Amino acid sequence: MNDSYAINPWLVFSVTAMGTFMATLDSSIVNVALPEITSKLGTDISVTQWVVTAYLLVISSLLPVFGRAGDMYGQRRLYTTGVSVFTMASVLCGYSGSIWMLVISRIVQAAGASMMMANGPAIIVLTFKPHERGRALGSMGTVVAMGSVVGPALGGLLVGYFGWGSIFLLNIPVGIACF
Repeated sequence: MNDSYAINPWLVFSVTAMGTFMATLDSSIVNVALPEITSKLGTDISVTQWVVTAYLLVISSLLPVFGRAGDMYGQRRLYTTGVSVFTMASVLCGYSGSIWMLVISRIVQAAGASMMMANGPAIIVLTFKPHERGRALGSMGTVVAMGSVVGPALGGLLVGYFGWGSIFLLNIPVGIACF
């Protein structure tokens, strides 16, 4: 019997869901902030688009790498490292003073997101008993969809009231709670 079955599986689910929600939210929340980022950082939209593109490219290219690393060094270790990297990079994103600092910070943030997204499902599989895994993994799919859907609306509200940096600073309390 797997030792992790002794842990409350839905508590583990909630932690992995928070990280997954943050990572997917950040892939969609930025789109509505691009005009303000372009204006405030004094660049043009073709350069600002790298804020989104770099994030998505890095996540998709590192998922297999961090999935394998999780198998070798432990999914929990990589997941918590990902939460830390993502949260710290969110601070850098929120306070970026130039477009290239923002793009580089997004690359680091995406590396953290990739660590979380590659290892979250593995943690779920290791935590839940076989007859409960389908429901847990299906629920995680719902969390991914919610992050993608909520991002633009939440981003619009945050940018409208608090400026573009707030879309990244939102991750700090969530990342701390997740960690």
